[in-house]
Amino acid sequence: MLNSQNQQNPRIACFVSSHGFGHATRIAAILDSLQKSLPNAFFEIYGNTPEWFWKLNLLNPINFRCVQIETDIGLLQNGPFEHDVKQTCNALKHYLNFSNNSFLEVKQRVTQSKIDLILCDISPMGIVIGDQLKIPSILIENFTWDWIYEEFWEEHPVLISYCLSLKEIFRKATIRIQATPTCQDYPDAVKVNPIFRNCRNPVEQIKMSLGLNKDQDFLLLTTGGITLHKSFIDDFSSTTPVVCTTNQSSMIKKRNLISLPMNSGIHFPDLVRASACVIGKAGYGTICECWGTSTPIQAVYRENFKESEILRYFANSNLKHREISLEDFLNKNWDENFPKNRKNQKKNVTITNGSDQVCHTILNFLKL
Repeated sequence: MLNSQNQQNPRIACFVSSHGFGHATRIAAILDSLQKSLPNAFFEIYGNTPEWFWKLNLLNPINFRCVQIETDIGLLQNGPFEHDVKQTCNALKHYLNFSNNSFLEVKQRVTQSKIDLILCDISPMGIVIGDQLKIPSILIENFTWDWIYEEFWEEHPVLISYCLSLKEIFRKATIRIQATPTCQDYPDAVKVNPIFRNCRNPVEQIKMSLGLNKDQDFLLLTTGGITLHKSFIDDFSSTTPVVCTTNQSSMIKKRNLISLPMNSGIHFPDLVRASACVIGKAGYGTICECWGTSTPIQAVYRENFKESEILRYFANSNLKHREISLEDFLNKNWDENFPKNRKNQKKNVTITNGSDQVCHTILNFLKL
């Protein structure tokens, strides 16, 4: 509960895992919901997600500040589909010793910022700081790293002790919120719907910004916040326009390929809604934004990653969904006509965004 001085202008710290963009998109959706009820709130965001991401995804007049720092190890990757468990183990050895100068500097900053509440997705650092400073913390997750690491115990037994440490940290959260699709059920946790960013602009406007006419279909390629290599898009042919993100500095149209910079200024959920089908890596954010916009997906699931089976089951049950292999994706061997009937394929149904449910839980906890 907040003191009377901070009733109308709470100060909230957000510790965000930088493992892909899925955790950041969840926090962005939640902060947008919170700002509607707490217009004078201040958010201090800790993590390695680039500042442009927050500027692009947080609507004005949200008052926020970014602090670039490593708040989580996650599962280190050598690309969008390949992880490096050995490198992850080496990084965890140093990270889980919450006493180094970097940790102490963050802890001091949280103290100086007079933070009232800490949100974590799914960084354990924020929970540790909250526990030490007696600041309430809220864990938002559909999985935690200890659950992910279990798959690699046999080959990397050092992970067993790391998992025990992480389990103990996550238990210290004041409130645990689990977002659908949830990987491991905790009976005492607050359960919410899938969390996704809301759309902003009409479909016709998005298509016009891409140089397409309003009746023209396009496919959206995604690798979960990691840009596609230039070699992937150089040799490209498609009868249907294809939109993808690259590390180029401006939009480039070549044949039927439209490549956008990551920070193009076009809100990614708007691209999802405007597309006829999303094709690519099936991460939490992509699956949930397809669910929120009723957009079909041809999904690539990472092997040896436990979340994949949960996302696959959810997509099969709730989306127009077709699974493709990584090999087929890399060889551009997808179905341009999926789903077969493009006309009126998306339903205008009212669904409750999990971000609004998280907001309601937070406001109740703060007695606001």
